[in-house]
Amino acid sequence: MKLIWSKITKTDFESFKPENKWEFYLWYCDKGTNFVKIIPPLQKWDDLKKEAAENKGEEIPKLIKELPIFYLCFLIVFPHRFNSSGIRWIDSELRKMLEQ
Repeated sequence: MKLIWSKITKTDFESFKPENKWEFYLWYCDKGTNFVKIIPPLQKWDDLKKEAAENKGEEIPKLIKELPIFYLCFLIVFPHRFNSSGIRWIDSELRKMLEQ
């Protein structure tokens, strides 16, 4: 990572949170908040591990969380709703299913 980190950190991560939770299911939503995350050039390893371990998927509606596999199907039709938090959430849910 040390060799490519400077190139990776020059990328900003953008996301959009609809004003109302139900608008998550819309293809296009013009009311909401844009978020931009600028990656700092240097971060502590513990901070990176903490961020990578976050798996709550707080932006995912409750209805989708009731049937995690649906989220994968949803992303096929709504790829613009794809984000790292959601992927970490579905990963943790699939791991739980496999452990049962």
